[in-house]
Amino acid sequence: MRVIKISIAFTIAALGIGCGGTVTTNTTIKPANAVANTSAATPASTPAAANSDATKNDMASNADLDFTLVNKTGYAIKEVMVGPTSTKNWTDDMEILNGKALADGATMDVKFHPKATAAKWDVKVEWADGSGSVEWLDLDLTTIEKLTLKYNKATDKTTAEIE
Repeated sequence: MRVIKISIAFTIAALGIGCGGTVTTNTTIKPANAVANTSAATPASTPAAANSDATKNDMASNADLDFTLVNKTGYAIKEVMVGPTSTKNWTDDMEILNGKALADGATMDVKFHPKATAAKWDVKVEWADGSGSVEWLDLDLTTIEKLTLKYNKATDKTTAEIE
């Protein structure tokens, strides 16, 4: 079993702050408080995959929070959970891959419901090989456009580059 250590690099951009991180995913999701595979009147507490059977009305997004997740770890990811930092526990409704794996090299657009209001969010990934999970906490998604996950075998570290 490999032990995963987490580090996050931050980059200051002109007129704003961005974080450096690496994430590879080719799926679109809606995080907590998003409407996914339900009627527009029933908010979901977690993101929903954009490639799901959601209707056009469900595909509205919140550009302030939406981001792209990229998996460049060298490993498949079996679960991605996104939830507001204020939430104390991970719940099944926060999982956004809906039973599909996020392959190495894949990219996923994460879309939030227009009424999502939390600025700080947590992201958790579970590896397909069963080697545990990694969490990134307190992410200010209003400053993040792209989150790229990377794993370095030589240092045994998983990092998130944020743009």
